Amino acid sequence: MAHYELRNQYNSNLLVARANYFLSRRTTLYTSVGYMLNGRLAAEPVAVGGSVETGMNQVGVMLGIQQRF
Repeated sequence: MAHYELRNQYNSNLLVARANYFLSRRTTLYTSVGYMLNGRLAAEPVAVGGSVETGMNQVGVMLGIQQRF
């Protein structure tokens, strides 16, 4: 039982939402939001190369505009 409880404290879950908004046939606005839920002993960042303290959650946001030629 103790092994299962310890393993559960290292778990992480990533929630992601994405959206696109078409301004015209050629132009699109886009966004992506991620939320990393870390267990008490986990330290997984939202993005590669990021950092987060052990047991802390983290949010990441990306916004952009795409122009097709």
